[in-house]
Amino acid sequence: MISKKYNKTKTYCFIYGLIHPETREVLYIGKAYDPLNRYAYHSRSKSIADQPIHRYINKMHKVLGKIPNLYLFEIANHVVAKERECYWINKFLIEGHPLKNKVNIKYIKRQ
Repeated sequence: MISKKYNKTKTYCFIYGLIHPETREVLYIGKAYDPLNRYAYHSRSKSIADQPIHRYINKMHKVLGKIPNLYLFEIANHVVAKERECYWINKFLIEGHPLKNKVNIKYIKRQ
């Protein structure tokens, strides 16, 4: 189990994705020191409608009775975590996944 006690110094960061449980499409890429806590936040944020991923999760839960699955893509040193998050966002955008990230275009590299 992943827990804060394993990452107290915050020297590394997990790059994670939220995956559609039926289509297996990547819906969101994020980074967190404690991905299970962050996943719980995404999953229970029914009142937060200002973020596209939360609106999508709320709709998915109402229509399908499901929430996205959590997938850990990599563990990155905290110094390069933003760069690695951008790598994964870029990769899945190029592959055509329907990401719900609020993408800051300056971080996304065109390939």
